[in-house]
Amino acid sequence: MAWPVEAAALAVLALIAWTAARFPRALFCEAGGRPHARRAEFGLAAGLFVVGATWFEAFSGSGPVPRVLTGLALMACLAIVYADIRYLIIPDLYSAAIAGAGVALNLVWPVERGPQGLIDILFGVAVCGGMLGAVAWVWKRVTAIEGLGMGDVKLAAALGAVLGAQAGVWAITASAAGGAALGLILQARNRGSDAPLLFPYGAPLALAGGGLLLWERWS
Repeated sequence: MAWPVEAAALAVLALIAWTAARFPRALFCEAGGRPHARRAEFGLAAGLFVVGATWFEAFSGSGPVPRVLTGLALMACLAIVYADIRYLIIPDLYSAAIAGAGVALNLVWPVERGPQGLIDILFGVAVCGGMLGAVAWVWKRVTAIEGLGMGDVKLAAALGAVLGAQAGVWAITASAAGGAALGLILQARNRGSDAPLLFPYGAPLALAGGGLLLWERWS
């Protein structure tokens, strides 16, 4: 690949990383009850860029555009892990980035096991988003407690767009197992406290989705 194309792609990834770290600043401040530290923004942006750039440089099986789009989706997944663990929120920007990258990848640069057309993408969105939405609705009806938020449902729908229905369901299943382990850890840390246990389900879901996306695009 010619160096100007590579430099331009890395510059785009750097801009995406900075936007992902900077754009939800007001949301982070509101959720955290204090100003979001600049060093945290720089740290998040740097971490996201390292992930995107490493993927771009390591994977040479396709052109620069699908590699940038895949890097964008992976960076958004990592940003969700950060936001959900630290602030218990999933900014819509991150889920929209995953969904947008998924639509572009699957319509123009599909993998063998991924969805091939708009109908398949919409089916993945409906199955994954509907599945988690139904779980959230039933849980709230039975327990009168909101266990899953709309951010989790939107994330599941976005993963359905990028992974397709089958792999998206696998991501939800894997995240349930990872979430159970995380829940036990948080419960142990919260033992003896009267504060309610707040569970960042979006983090294991984003990790599972990002891992499956890596597998699909790498293999």
